Amino acid sequence: MMTGNSNSNSSFCEFTAVILASSVGTRLFPLTSLRHPKHLLPIVGVPLLHRLLRVIQSTGFTECVVAISAEDAVTIPSLQQLVGGPKEEETTEFPMEDPLASAEQRNVPVSFQLQSCQITVVRLHEPCAGSGDALRQIEATQLSEQRLGGSRPCVHPSSHVVLFPGDLVVLDDQPLKTLIHQHRQGNSGLNNQHPKAACTILLTDVCEMDENGMPLKESAKQKKGGLAREEEEIEYVALSYDRLQTSGPRLISKQPKMDVEEDVHMTGASPKFVLPRQRLTGGRVQVGLDWNDVHVYVLSPWIRQLLQARASTVVSLQEDLLPLLISRQYKGIAATFGSALKPEDRDRTETLLRLLKQPSQKRQPLSLTSAGDDNGAMHDPEGGVHDSSHSEDSSLLLSQEYAVRATVTASSVFRSHSVPSYLYANRECLNASLQHHASGRQFLDLAPQTETNAKFQSVVLPGSTIGDKVTFKSTVVGRGCKIGSKCRLNNVVLIEDVEIGENTILQNTVVASQVRIAENCNLNDCQVGPGHIMPAGTKAKVESFTAVDADDGFYN
Repeated sequence: MMTGNSNSNSSFCEFTAVILASSVGTRLFPLTSLRHPKHLLPIVGVPLLHRLLRVIQSTGFTECVVAISAEDAVTIPSLQQLVGGPKEEETTEFPMEDPLASAEQRNVPVSFQLQSCQITVVRLHEPCAGSGDALRQIEATQLSEQRLGGSRPCVHPSSHVVLFPGDLVVLDDQPLKTLIHQHRQGNSGLNNQHPKAACTILLTDVCEMDENGMPLKESAKQKKGGLAREEEEIEYVALSYDRLQTSGPRLISKQPKMDVEEDVHMTGASPKFVLPRQRLTGGRVQVGLDWNDVHVYVLSPWIRQLLQARASTVVSLQEDLLPLLISRQYKGIAATFGSALKPEDRDRTETLLRLLKQPSQKRQPLSLTSAGDDNGAMHDPEGGVHDSSHSEDSSLLLSQEYAVRATVTASSVFRSHSVPSYLYANRECLNASLQHHASGRQFLDLAPQTETNAKFQSVVLPGSTIGDKVTFKSTVVGRGCKIGSKCRLNNVVLIEDVEIGENTILQNTVVASQVRIAENCNLNDCQVGPGHIMPAGTKAKVESFTAVDADDGFYN
């Protein structure tokens, strides 16, 4: 367990995890709603958020912030179950918070302890147009500190922030450890010959080959049950590798494929991917379409100051911040701030200079580090004191070049943000759980008394009853389900408390909780929302069903 000084003014976590779990999840409709938010959809019986928090704790984080929407009344009860509920009573149907609770009570951040990791839940009460707005609200949140008789920032100003989407699925925590290591290495004093890392992004290699060694198209991946990206998710990514290979690759371009290949003038000309000459000086450059951005970013402390300074222009981290950093990394920090860094704004300038002069952290793994003494001197974890006076010229600091780095990993990290990816996540998590059952990775553990069938890659969670002559393939049967005789299920997820009549066939289908499907139904590529009652003999393909009298607060 990692420990540190309880005085939050003198110590801080080098890295703080931040999970954005406030998005509406419209691409998963009708499975998502205010009562069933996207980040609580179960993956093999365990909510997405719970799995992610277990991975974060396993990686070594000691502080984690979870941002939820103002209307969310189920995430906090679910986390109470995660940290204190017995395994045999786990469920994906969580009680809602007291609707009569005052606004003041609901505004107060709530903290939980998951082994060595402290989890703080923050509500985003102001409208958020993007992830940048969400991060700014988190920055403004204060936590009461009774021992100090005051309050402290939710995230320490000197911490590096590791941003995660709430729908992230991680089958192996090693890529996250590698991401942290490379970002730390990119900021260490050992690499003075290279620009320091302002941001490190996690990219997954999603390339799949056919029997002839040719890359598969996205449509071919989907047909074979793989993880296929939609057209707007595919990007041209360019990475620059330095000649000595002493640090991770530098991200020098990241452009949507649709933008690059758009024929604006309708001339029929071949699309051209253009890189400025200035970005081709670092070494070997590799350009590809098979690196996927899973929206996991490590942000250095000064980037958080940039978000505050450019609040009006940086709304989304993906669409605004990353393009800004990639294009300005060769021009320097002052050019990145632009007119937002005004000479008369001395407080912001001094804060920025202090963060830039902050010594690199070298302790392993995600340790707590002393922020400074009463005289403003910064302590190096290896010993010694760095004078925080004007030891370097301020203009030189602000004009120095920085780098946007990338960590490339296999496809063991992906997002579950659509129905196909949700089905894929259940299959891959189940396979990983069966393969690593005795590996000691708690975030892959199955619930006790779970029945598994490794041959047909299927699982039946506790409390479910199965009729005679039922066949499964790549199927997850949630808790409390009842399946009639002679049913056939292929690539299906039954979330919880689902009843299926006899002789029913389901394929590539997700069925939400408390659904009743009568006998002799045949559903292919369908999604059935919570509480729906389906009459006998229904036949449907590529359809979505919702309960007629649903008052569940479905997202539009």
